[in-house]
Amino acid sequence: GNIKEFKKPKDGKTVLNEVYVRGNGSGINQNVQICRDSNSIQSYFLRQEVQQEADVTDSTVLTSLGNETIRVKKVPMEIPEMVIDGKSNPQFGSYGIGDLIQVQINPPAPVLLQGSNQYRIEQIDVTITDDDQEIITLALSIA
Repeated sequence: GNIKEFKKPKDGKTVLNEVYVRGNGSGINQNVQICRDSNSIQSYFLRQEVQQEADVTDSTVLTSLGNETIRVKKVPMEIPEMVIDGKSNPQFGSYGIGDLIQVQINPPAPVLLQGSNQYRIEQIDVTITDDDQEIITLALSIA
C-alpha cells in the first residue's frame, strides 16, 4: 500500500490533573470545588484549569463535573499520524482536512496497529525531498 509509516504519538497539550470548578455565586459566596489526580500530577507535573459552571449550585455536582474532566484529560492524548507516499493513490489533492478515510494496516506492522479503522484528517503536511519525492503526513483523529 501507500502507507510508509503509522504511529500514535502522545500529545500532552491537553493534559489536566487539577481543576477548580466554580459554581453559582460570586466572591466569597461562590461555590468552588477542587478536583485533582495525584498520580497524573506525579507523572506529568501540575496542569491546572478553571472550569466555570455558573448554573450549578450543588457541590456534589461540581465535584462530579471536575472529576469527569480529569478522568478524560489526566493522560496525554494519542494522535494517530500517518506518512504516505505521494506517488501512490489516492493522489494528493483528492482528499482534504475534514475528510473521513478508511485505513487498513496489515502485517508486518505491530499487532497493536493492525486492523481497519476510520479516521478524520485533521492536518496535512507535505514535504518535497531533494530528489522530488512527496512525503505526505496526515494527522488524524478517530471518526
